[in-house]
Amino acid sequence: MRFRQPGYQALLRLLVAIVVPPAMHGCAVAVNEPAARPFDESVFGADSVGVYVRVVDVGAALCVIAATRDRRYFVYDAGGADQACLKAIREIVSDGNIDLLVVSHSDGNHMQDVPALLDEFAVGEIWWTGYRRPQLSFRQTARAIDAAQQAGTVVRNLRSGAVEPGTAVSLGDATITFVAGWRSWPTTDGLDEAELHKVVSIVTRLDYGGSSLLLAGDTIGRSTSGPDDECDFAEARMVDNQAAVSLAADVLVAPNHGANNASSRCLIAAVQPTYVIFPAGHGKGNPEAGAAARYLDAGIPAARILRTDRGDDEGEREWGYRRASGCRDQPGDDDVEILMPKQGSPLVRYLRPDDVCVVMKSAL
Repeated sequence: MRFRQPGYQALLRLLVAIVVPPAMHGCAVAVNEPAARPFDESVFGADSVGVYVRVVDVGAALCVIAATRDRRYFVYDAGGADQACLKAIREIVSDGNIDLLVVSHSDGNHMQDVPALLDEFAVGEIWWTGYRRPQLSFRQTARAIDAAQQAGTVVRNLRSGAVEPGTAVSLGDATITFVAGWRSWPTTDGLDEAELHKVVSIVTRLDYGGSSLLLAGDTIGRSTSGPDDECDFAEARMVDNQAAVSLAADVLVAPNHGANNASSRCLIAAVQPTYVIFPAGHGKGNPEAGAAARYLDAGIPAARILRTDRGDDEGEREWGYRRASGCRDQPGDDDVEILMPKQGSPLVRYLRPDDVCVVMKSAL
């Protein structure tokens, strides 16, 4: 039986009227536009720029991609839904080869795209904790890394052997340094199950010329509701170990998406960042107001604290800077890029300068 066209359209309008208004009425949504612009290697046209870094907006996940002038590539975590990280890697990595992949820890939202990445790209070296978890994402990632190792990839699995802080890999004229990471945390005191696999996160520092970037994964540094000056767990260990490897960096991708159980005062004082990036998304209340306050108290102005969930509104617990009432930020509109020069300070900016999270009015 065939539908008459007018009747079919009327039925469609009725379904839209039933389904859409509850989701849209009086709320704010992010306009999920295409990427602000594709990666353009002309960014290296000016002699001053040697390393390009993109913190991809993959929601409440993490994906960071670095490219050098001489086409060397580094990926730190590969999480997020709908293969958003993999799509960004395809855009930036022009020759199918990635020098170094770091999987900071065994969370699905940090490793979801790893199997597809390893199937599509040749990777020279992989660092990961090997921390075992029952989730399917871990099993798939472990199998993919094993297959890559058999095919010739160098794998540093912390479960098989420790990597000394200060261990470095050259990325052309840039350097990736292993700052910290563990196969497991030696004690469970004060940490819940979710935190035990985060605290072991591999932390790395990317250096080029006079610029540096610290990637902190989901490392943990304090109790969620502890005193504001608390300094504990992995962050305290790194601060105490600065004689072996410095934490100082111009740009800090904040640990654990800006959750209040990280970004301790001692870590902030050791890093002394000029810029902070919160890789956050809707759903977990990050970045939390308490964590953001510690950066502000350290003298970092709000204008130099960027977030991949601009406008998001999850209540008073979430940092209120640029929050739009009722906004539910969607992935894909708040990528952050870092241009690292041979000399001087890095340039840190949103790919899409304008915030596209707007209040939608019901059309019905």
